[in-house]
Amino acid sequence: MGLQYALNFWILTVFFLTGVLGSEWGVEYSGNPLCAIRRSTVVIPCSYKYPDSLRVETVMWCQNDDETCDKMLYVSHSNKTNIIAGYRDRAEYLGNKEKNCTLQIKNITDKDAGVYTFRFTTNEPAGKWTGKPGINLKVDDGAWTVRYTERNLCALRGSTVFIQCEYGYPEPHKVDSRMWSRNDVDCTGKSYVCHSNNANISAEYTGRAEFLGNNTRNCALQIKNIRETDAGEYRFRFITNGCEKCGGPGVTLQVDELKVVMTSCRVNGTIREGDSVNLTCDTDSCSLSQSEFTWFKDNQQLPETQSTLHFSPACKYHSASYSCGLKGNRQTVSETVNLSVEDGTWTVRYTERNLCALRGSTVLIQCEYEYPEPHKVDSRMWSHNDVGCTGKPYVCHSNNTNISAEYTGRAEFMGNNTRNCALQIKNIRETDAGEYRFRFITNRCEKCGGPGVTLQVEELKVVMTSSRVNGTIREGDTVNLTCDTDSCSLSQSEFTWFKDNQQLPETQSTLHFSPISYHHTGKYSCALNGRTVAASNEVNIIVESHFNTIIIITVVGVLLIVLIGAVVIIIFMKRINSLNVDKTKEGTKKREDKDLCSDSEKQAESAIYANFMDFSREKSGTSNRYSEESCEFPDYGNVNIQERVYENVNFELTAQ
Repeated sequence: MGLQYALNFWILTVFFLTGVLGSEWGVEYSGNPLCAIRRSTVVIPCSYKYPDSLRVETVMWCQNDDETCDKMLYVSHSNKTNIIAGYRDRAEYLGNKEKNCTLQIKNITDKDAGVYTFRFTTNEPAGKWTGKPGINLKVDDGAWTVRYTERNLCALRGSTVFIQCEYGYPEPHKVDSRMWSRNDVDCTGKSYVCHSNNANISAEYTGRAEFLGNNTRNCALQIKNIRETDAGEYRFRFITNGCEKCGGPGVTLQVDELKVVMTSCRVNGTIREGDSVNLTCDTDSCSLSQSEFTWFKDNQQLPETQSTLHFSPACKYHSASYSCGLKGNRQTVSETVNLSVEDGTWTVRYTERNLCALRGSTVLIQCEYEYPEPHKVDSRMWSHNDVGCTGKPYVCHSNNTNISAEYTGRAEFMGNNTRNCALQIKNIRETDAGEYRFRFITNRCEKCGGPGVTLQVEELKVVMTSSRVNGTIREGDTVNLTCDTDSCSLSQSEFTWFKDNQQLPETQSTLHFSPISYHHTGKYSCALNGRTVAASNEVNIIVESHFNTIIIITVVGVLLIVLIGAVVIIIFMKRINSLNVDKTKEGTKKREDKDLCSDSEKQAESAIYANFMDFSREKSGTSNRYSEESCEFPDYGNVNIQERVYENVNFELTAQ
C-alpha cells in the first residue's frame, strides 16, 4: 500500500514539474500597483493559464496571502465559503474557470489596501497554482483622479468629437506617461487610441486621434473624421512614479448618421400644393439641438442653417431632392430625401400656346391663373426665355423691378390680382421671338406657368400669282397680289394696300386684277390696317398694252422707211457729186484749150451772156455749144463758172 502511494506521488510530481517547466502554469496581473480612491470601485485585472489536459475546480482570491489563504479566509471563493465578512457584498469575481480571473471590489476603504493573490485548483490533487507575488492595491484619499465632463457622447459620421477630461495626482508625483484606450476595462490598451510615448498606436486612429491635454490636469482627446467603428467606451490612464490610475467607467461614444425626416399634414398619400411639409435634419439617437446645419436642394446649397425646413404651404417648385449636413462639414451630409409636390390649385393657363406676330404689330398673350383661399397675391411677373421664371431682367413686374430695357415702354401687364394675367407687347421686334412664362407669388408660395407661350415674329410680303406662267404680263391676263407671311396665319386681319406709296381703298388680303389693264402698272406694298410702319417690301407690276404694241410697230416701221430713204438719198447724192466732179475736170481742160482760139473770145462772151439770160428757160439741160473752127465751149447750163475777169468786171455764175 505504501508503495502504491509513493508511486502515485512520483507520477504527480513528474506531471506537475513537466507543466511548470513547460510554462503551462501562471497568473498575470495588470497595472501593478493599483491606486484606488476611498468609496470608489476598483477592478483588478487578472488572467491565468494551466495545462489543457486539466480542469479547474475552484478559484479564489486572498488578501495578504500568508494571513488569509493559509487560514482559509478568502476575499472571493467559487464555492462561496469562508468569505471574509468585510468583503461580503463588496467583492465580486468577474472571471471564470478558464482564463479570466478579474476581481472587482466596491466601496473601497483603507483596510482594502494590501497585496491580493489569485489561487486556483484543478481536478488533480497536485494541480494547483498561486499567483505570487500578487498585486498591490494602494488606497488614497482621492489624489489620483480621472474625471470626464460627459459620460455619454454622440458623434456624427465624418464629424470631429472632443472628449473633455481632467485628471489629478498627489505631490510630489510626476506623470510618466498618458494614454487613451477603447473598449478596454483595465486601460492596458495593447493597441492604444493615443499614447504619450507613441507606443502601440492602433492603425485605425493614426492621423485621426490627438491628445490635446498636458502633464498637469488636462487629458482631453480629439478624434477627427469619426467612423462607425469608433463607437465604444474610451478610458484615460496615467502613470506616476510606478502608480497608475485608469479612469473608469469611461466615456461612451455613440456614432450616428444624419438623415432627413419628412413630416406632412397629409398622413398618407401624395403631397399636394397647399399642404404643410417639414424637413428635419436629425439622427436616430444623437442630440443636435445646438448644431448649425447646411441644407442642399438638388446638390445646390441653400441659405438656411436651422435644423428644420418649413414649407407652409408646399409648392410645386419645392419638389426636389434634399439633404443636410453639419455646417462647414461636407463629410457629414446625409442621404437625400425626395420631396414631390403635385400640382394643386396653383395654376397658370394660357389661351394659346403658339402665337405669330408681325414685326411692328401689337401682340396680346391671353392668360389666367388661380390660387386657393385665403392666399393673396404678393407679386406678378412675366419672363422671356427663362424656364425657371426667375427673370433677371423681366419683361414686366408688378413691383417694377429688374425690367429689361428692351421692353420698357412696350410691355404692359393687362391683368389683375385675381384671375387675369394677360400681357401686351407693342411694336414687336424680331428679338421678341421666344417663350414667355407667367409667374406669381402668394404668401411665400409661387407658381411658374410652364411650358409657356411661344411667340414667332414674321414680316409681311406681297406674293404675286398670274395666269401667265412665264413672260411679261399683258393686258387681259389675270393677276392676284396677296399680303402674306412665311408662317403666320393672317386670315382674320385687315390690310392697307399701297400703289406707288399712295393708299388704296381695298382692305382685303388679296388684290384681284381680272383682267389686268395697262393702268394697273405700278409698285405695290401692303401693311396691317393702321400699321404702315410695318409695310412689306414693294412688288413692281409692268403690264403691256395692245395699243402700245401697234404704236411701237408703226413707229418701228416708219423709222425703218426713213432709214431706208436716208440711205438711198445718201447713195444718190454721192453719185451726183461724183458726176459733178468728173464734169468739172472736163470743163477745166476745155478752157485751157481756149488759148488756142483767141479769135472767138468775144463771141464766146456773147454766148455766155445769152446763156445767162436764157438760163431759166433752158433748165432742161440742152447743151449750148459754141464752135469756132476746132474750138468748143462747155455746156454752161451744168457748169459753175465761179469767177472770170473780163475788162475788169467780176462775174459769178451759178448753174443749178
